[in-house]
Amino acid sequence: MVDRVMQRPANEQELIDLKQYIETASGRVGRVGRVADLVKRTGAIHDFCDRARSRAFRVPEDDFQSFLGLMQWPRRFAEEAEESMHELENERERMTVRLEKSREGFDKQIIELEKRIHAF
Repeated sequence: MVDRVMQRPANEQELIDLKQYIETASGRVGRVGRVADLVKRTGAIHDFCDRARSRAFRVPEDDFQSFLGLMQWPRRFAEEAEESMHELENERERMTVRLEKSREGFDKQIIELEKRIHAF
């Protein structure tokens, strides 16, 4: 999900699609609750590791890394989604400026063609 969120759109349709994906993905995260709720829920994993260590049980490194990744995922997704939405807004503004310049150039061409037609 994070990789998809970090993609940069090449055109307006990709921009719209990515924005919809982020909103949909945020909704999937939202089914369980907001990101803060997910952080609280994954905090239970942290509590489990602490209880295991207090009883001298060593959590295997692979499990610990998996737990750590799981705990970081909701916050990482939220940060990446927020950054991506900001970048999408910037990209939309850049596309709008390019489109406006293109439209102005087109309008100038139309005016020139109209002059040539009237002169003909």
